[in-house]
Amino acid sequence: MEAYRTALAMGVELIEVDIRRHSDGTFFCAHDVIGDESPLLADVLELASRHGAGAHIDLKETGYEADLVAFVGGFDLDPVYFTVDEVSSVRAIRQAGGEGLLTLGPGFRGRPLWSALRDVFGSAVPFWRIAACDARGVAAQFRYAGPVLRWWCQRQGLVLLVWTVNDDRRLKHFLLAPGVTAVITDRPHRALSLR
Repeated sequence: MEAYRTALAMGVELIEVDIRRHSDGTFFCAHDVIGDESPLLADVLELASRHGAGAHIDLKETGYEADLVAFVGGFDLDPVYFTVDEVSSVRAIRQAGGEGLLTLGPGFRGRPLWSALRDVFGSAVPFWRIAACDARGVAAQFRYAGPVLRWWCQRQGLVLLVWTVNDDRRLKHFLLAPGVTAVITDRPHRALSLR
């Protein structure tokens, strides 16, 4: 929570939140597993709402898309982007009325080879995957956010979130790059000063 408080106090317009759902249905902010220090999603979204910020909500598991979209809809946030790397999940988010974005980037650990290869091909040539799920845009790892993808997103009127950009050279590049909607960074103070 302290990281969210600090970032919002310095004026970020959008916070990134990794989401997992507990067996009792409660949404938590957690990347890998829900732990004792994992904040409740409700607390983080309430804080963002008080600061007039939006949210980038990154689903780390699937199967509850409609419930999540409805839950997040109860907070005054603008914009709200839901990101996930599964085409069927993006479709479910869109059907529930959310702004579903397809995640593009590496993710090989603990995954079957065919799944990892599919993602490599899909990330290199994402246009058919984006169209297949009616995505409103893309959340691309910075290595995948090249000039062709940026141009295509801009031409199609799609959102492009670029993650996780931390070094100064890349921050400067993506903050100025046409077609980039938002830059996700672990260094919001530096990104704001460079911008």
